[in-house]
Amino acid sequence: MKSWRLLLAVLAVLILVSGGLLPARADAVQLNEGNNNQTVALDQGAVMELSLPGNPTTGFSWSLAETSDQNVLVETSHFYINPSRTVGSGGGEHWVFRAAGAGTIRLNLVYSRPWEKSTPPAKTYSVVIGVNSAPAPAPSRLNHASFTIGGSTYSVNGQVYQMDAGVSPFLQDGRVYVPVRYLASALGLSTADMYWDEASRAVVLPPDQNGVVYHLKIGDDKIYQIDSGGTDKVIQAMGAVPLNKDGYIYLPARFIAGLFGYQAGWDATGRVLSIEPAQ
Repeated sequence: MKSWRLLLAVLAVLILVSGGLLPARADAVQLNEGNNNQTVALDQGAVMELSLPGNPTTGFSWSLAETSDQNVLVETSHFYINPSRTVGSGGGEHWVFRAAGAGTIRLNLVYSRPWEKSTPPAKTYSVVIGVNSAPAPAPSRLNHASFTIGGSTYSVNGQVYQMDAGVSPFLQDGRVYVPVRYLASALGLSTADMYWDEASRAVVLPPDQNGVVYHLKIGDDKIYQIDSGGTDKVIQAMGAVPLNKDGYIYLPARFIAGLFGYQAGWDATGRVLSIEPAQ
């Protein structure tokens, strides 16, 4: 598979955070350029996301120095998001790390053109990461969620949430399809970490509790993992494909729930999909 370096646009309409969505996971920490020269504490097992702006179409890119101790901080994913292929257009470079063990480590990054060896970098970034021996708080676990075919609402742990007008789960070829925005919400994922690639027609899901980032493509039945080198690895075939319907991305719910430690059930009489923790 080709490198996942040219993601094009944020999935703006589909993944807006609103009052109807669940809070982000407590064990995920997000850093950006505002954290430059800071010290950040992580609990062991926590996921850390780092996002920095960049313009790779002009030849500039961020270079991450090798970490001195992979037992402290492990890089799990690395990809670039660019809203346009136009030369000079901006975007963002993203890394996902997992705090593997107690210790302290410094991440140093430089923003430069790799071939300009004698030219000072245009920008630098440095952050000290201290990983505690205490385990990260367990993310809030879903007890039960349900979606009704053709329904305009869904429930999570007994609370009812409203979907956008005209949006509802549907049944096709024996599979239940749910809008990705509301499926992510029901699973307790941070919708701020979801992205849409218009060129390859793919949706990038938030990292799981191990820092693994997955993406799925419209019309393609495979689930892909983005590794630390920014390349795609096929995880599994679903036998069902993501769909774009009226501007909303719908995913086959059972497979997505399984990626994040949940299982789906089906009530054919009530036409209700249920999602619960896997046994």
